Amino acid sequence: MNYFTSKYLIIFFICWIVGCSDTSVEPPQNDEFNIIVYNANVGRIKSVALNEKMKVYSWSGQSHDVKVGGKAPFLGHIGSVNAVDFNNDGTLLLSGSSDHNIKLWDVETGELLKTFSEHITETTDVIFTMDGKSAVSTENDYIVYWHNAVEGPIGRKPFYGHTRTVNSVDINNDMSTIISGSSDGTIKIWDVESGQLIHSINHSLRVNTIGVNEVKFNKNGSIIVSCGNDSSINFWDATSFLLVKNIKTDYMVNAVSFHYSGYYLAACGKDTLVYIYNVSDFSLIKTLEGHTSSIIDVNFSDINNTLISGGNDEKVIVWYNVFSED
Repeated sequence: MNYFTSKYLIIFFICWIVGCSDTSVEPPQNDEFNIIVYNANVGRIKSVALNEKMKVYSWSGQSHDVKVGGKAPFLGHIGSVNAVDFNNDGTLLLSGSSDHNIKLWDVETGELLKTFSEHITETTDVIFTMDGKSAVSTENDYIVYWHNAVEGPIGRKPFYGHTRTVNSVDINNDMSTIISGSSDGTIKIWDVESGQLIHSINHSLRVNTIGVNEVKFNKNGSIIVSCGNDSSINFWDATSFLLVKNIKTDYMVNAVSFHYSGYYLAACGKDTLVYIYNVSDFSLIKTLEGHTSSIIDVNFSDINNTLISGGNDEKVIVWYNVFSED
């Protein structure tokens, strides 16, 4: 066992003994990056979010509260919180829950500003649009675009077409196109203005029913990435919808996130590592060690080389300086 691993395990042991609450653990370091470890106190992590512009971090899990690093829990949900997302300037936070509701929070004060949802089952994912004014959410087999979710009056537009639970949603920067990934094995591309389905892609190259765990646009909206239980990461051309690259991994892939530059992709899944890929040649260039069980979610910062991850070990890790240079 090397020095870094030994030091890390000692820190986790101390953290377990004293409880750690929401306070950060002194970060172990090596030549490539340093990390801060949070004891999540929400059970199994379901979603993580960060906004480095405002130096704020959030996570959610099996408990009914939303956690923001350094602040008291945000209370209001009555079910497990499945998804969290910051607006661009980090002042607002969205959360989606198994109680069917979406809540909008003031990050600085923790005040609950608004509750909205017409979902009839649990909310599985929720995101802000690029302008920070609207939102997109998912549930059992459909997607909802919430126009003016922040300022109101709220306009609700549903998108129907999936046959099983929608696990993930993303919207491009000009807010014209929504993508969704579902347990039915498909990625669907939607026109926001008309509400029409543009195209449907089978994620798995082998079995069409293998579930899609996450979908993401790259920064300029030219590439769609999907990952799933078939242990693959697929890159698709967002115009032709043709497969650009299939990366076959040794783990079931739970989540992916593009670096803000578009040059790198982080991925995680049912092992203990975060994987970093070079998008230009799709090579694996780095693995990040720190978690002690499977990792559920991972997200890059929108402005720098910071990454956040959370998993079944009930820990949230913020990774600083993942790359020495942009």
